[in-house]
Amino acid sequence: MLWTEFLFFFSALGVFNGILLVLYQFTIRKPNTTRDYLLGLLGLAFCIRVGISCIYYFQKIIPWTAVQIGLSAHVLIGPLLLAYMVYSWASLKKWRLPILRILIASSIVMLLFGLFFPFQAHPQIWDYHIRYTLHAILSCFLLFTALLLILNFPITDKSKSGTPPEQFSILVFIVSILICGGFALSLYVDYVLGPIISSALFYGALIYLGLRRKTQSSPIATPLKIPPKEANLLLTQLEEHLENTQVYRNPQLTITALAKELGWPKARLSHLLNSYLGLSFTSYINQFRIVEAKLLLQNQQLLTIEAIGYEVGFGSRSSFFATFKQQTGLTPKKFQETHLK
Repeated sequence: MLWTEFLFFFSALGVFNGILLVLYQFTIRKPNTTRDYLLGLLGLAFCIRVGISCIYYFQKIIPWTAVQIGLSAHVLIGPLLLAYMVYSWASLKKWRLPILRILIASSIVMLLFGLFFPFQAHPQIWDYHIRYTLHAILSCFLLFTALLLILNFPITDKSKSGTPPEQFSILVFIVSILICGGFALSLYVDYVLGPIISSALFYGALIYLGLRRKTQSSPIATPLKIPPKEANLLLTQLEEHLENTQVYRNPQLTITALAKELGWPKARLSHLLNSYLGLSFTSYINQFRIVEAKLLLQNQQLLTIEAIGYEVGFGSRSSFFATFKQQTGLTPKKFQETHLK
């Protein structure tokens, strides 16, 4: 009896803390990219699946609608994980739109199926045929995600460590695989196995991330002097991150916020820009803004010149005009006129 209560407490605590993390992701952290939203939704789907499984196993009394919601969340884990991985890796950019469509279509199908064939009216179909079908569908998504990663990123090339978002996505993928494997195994062993494995992996991932962050913030682990080879790799990662997220469009962007997104200490980013590029943070970010402004001036006839400046991230008309002329030698209007000729 005492052991059962301990298992319930351990599982429920993992679910509760998972919900707190999801709330933190959507409120305090305030996601500003599609990848962040997908990560929050993926965490929510896991919390719903694990939480309802936990209550179902230990309490035995649960509304059929809740079980239906849990199974629906279970099948959406696959599309959500696939979409999150695609949005985390720059080389998978071409897959983003079709995968996002698959995610939306899957959500609509599950919603309509649940409305027309509710668990309460069709318990036998849901409890056997649908349950095993959902596990099969999820397995297909997991296998496709793994195959996509293997085909796009040669594991033999040790020089490509990936950007911080890419590295973190691998951890998310591994944890997701193990949790889903635990639920699949629970169908044949013991149903409590799913919630227990989920909670254990949740705390294991938190401990790993905590130790990793502590190591990254250590002055010894992150020396100020960066070797040239490492600096080139970091500059490539930085450029890819800015091009993929277009975070430079945010006029309130700071070096602290960008360093946090990259998972770097602020001092490392500052040293990288100052020592290897000879640029301040503002000058470096403005380069990306001007590049996009030039494209808009050449191709976008519906926006005014001032609107283009605000669109690419400048906080005022004067700063846009001054920076544009400094980098191109022309005013935005003169540049546009020259191109239109």
